[in-house]
Amino acid sequence: MFLIWVAEYTVFLAKLQKKIDPNRAEGVQAGLNELAKTSEFVKALHEEVAARHLVLRNITPCISRTYEDALKTLQGSNESTITLREKDHTPNQRAVLVSFLRVQSGWLGGLQWKEEKNGKVH
Repeated sequence: MFLIWVAEYTVFLAKLQKKIDPNRAEGVQAGLNELAKTSEFVKALHEEVAARHLVLRNITPCISRTYEDALKTLQGSNESTITLREKDHTPNQRAVLVSFLRVQSGWLGGLQWKEEKNGKVH
C-alpha cells in the first residue's frame, strides 16, 4: 500500500510543480511514464544503471509497470521515511524505483527515502 501512495504522491507533486503536463498524464502510471521522459529522470536512471551494473534495455520495461508492480506488493508501513527493501523488488525494479525517488526527493515537498540492501540501509 505504501509504494502505491508514493507513486500517487510523486505524480501529484510532478503535476503540481509542472514537471509534467497534467493533460497528458491522466492516471498514476501515465504520470510516471511522462515523468520517465524528463531529463531529470533519464539522468537518474542512467546513474542507477551504471552504479548497479545493469543493462538499460532490461530496465526500461519496468517503467511502464511501476504502478502495477506496486499494487502487487501491497504492504503497510508506519515509517516516516520510505524504505525500499532489496527483498521486495528485482534489481531492475529497484533501479527504476530509486530513480523516481531520487528525482522527487529534490522537489519541494519531496519524500525522504532510503534503500536497504543485504539488510543494511544505504
